[in-house]
Amino acid sequence: MGKFSSTVAALFPRSGFARNIAVMSSATAIGQGIAILAAPILTRLYTPEDFGALGIYASLLGILCVVASLRFEQAIPLPRSDRVASNVVILALAVGVASSVLVLVCTVALAPMISRQLNIDIDRYFVYLLPLGVLLATTYQVLYCWALRKGSYKPIAQATIVQGSGATATQLTLGAFGAGSLGLIIGQVIGQSAGISNLLRVFRNGWSGVLDGNPPRSLSRVARRYRRFPLVFTWSALLNSIGLMGPALLIASFYGASVVGWYALVQRVLGAPITLLGRSITGVYFTESARLAREEPKELASLFLRLLKKLVLIGCGTIIPIGLLSPYAFPLIFGEAWAEAGRYALILVPMIFLQFVSSPFGVTLTVLERHDLALLRELIRLLSLGSVLLFVGLRGLSAETAIISLSTAGTLTYLAHIAISWKAITARVTAKSKQ
Repeated sequence: MGKFSSTVAALFPRSGFARNIAVMSSATAIGQGIAILAAPILTRLYTPEDFGALGIYASLLGILCVVASLRFEQAIPLPRSDRVASNVVILALAVGVASSVLVLVCTVALAPMISRQLNIDIDRYFVYLLPLGVLLATTYQVLYCWALRKGSYKPIAQATIVQGSGATATQLTLGAFGAGSLGLIIGQVIGQSAGISNLLRVFRNGWSGVLDGNPPRSLSRVARRYRRFPLVFTWSALLNSIGLMGPALLIASFYGASVVGWYALVQRVLGAPITLLGRSITGVYFTESARLAREEPKELASLFLRLLKKLVLIGCGTIIPIGLLSPYAFPLIFGEAWAEAGRYALILVPMIFLQFVSSPFGVTLTVLERHDLALLRELIRLLSLGSVLLFVGLRGLSAETAIISLSTAGTLTYLAHIAISWKAITARVTAKSKQ
């Protein structure tokens, strides 16, 4: 853990913020590390179809959770007073509860259509666990933003570890009893619940003024004050989520749960550096780039290039070797049923490599307030990945052809992401030099 923290902190000058990011990234490493270490056991307890069902569930959950609280949770760190912020928390939680009820109604009503379109049997457990997952994931995200506001990084780290260990322990236990896909999904739900309890203590210890005055009036006031979050930011976040989660749903629609299961395992293994390092580096880069965008745009360009070079080196040392060895390693580590996933990993190496390299630079457009380019970026990803999968699927081509097409389109998309961020920086440098 200490070595990992030092690696993250070394990317930027030492600061309290960088140390906090290193703490959270270390917790993420532990939580994800538990899941990765357990993967060879899980792949022998569960079939590719079971993992495919989990992948479909996680994709639907990821898309729904983006809009469940209408992004009000993103406004929690913004108010000066905790009294106003606590009202934003209550508002976000209330919207999340209402959204979960709506998801329940829609899932029950649309279960036959979902089952037919995604090639999965929508049993009662899926119908009720999806809205429950939306409720728990939304609650976690709201409390997470409150904990960030309060600077409670240790409880966040603890929640992250509890999530990973709780989910994995549940999946292993239920898998031993032959629970099938239900065991994987329940494990994820329990993992979310386990993390919530740690963050809830932070809120209970630090809230203030929630019941002061007239609560409905207070909630209405903060809803009007932060109306841009549901009216503007929700849509760009939804496009981003569909671009990330949508491919799994299209693969399921055309090729079934087994292919989704193989694809999901590749994302878990090759995507580990994105989870372990990408988010932490993004946080540090966000802070540094926001300061430099205001003061020294030329230095922002220099920071961009330095970080780009480091990320390329890290990716070359992690993602590429793992991908090249995957056709041989996957059957040995995960079992013969996962040999196809090893071949998929080799095909997807370029896309996942560039996804890792480009992931921190998405916030560049935020700090430069280039929402037009951010929208363009998300539309490029959504249209590129969606169109190639639809074309291949509707033509009746093989699953391997779909994975090759997805990798090609994704590689070009993430190259475009890097180019768009660099264009925004050079435009700011040019504008600053003319002042």
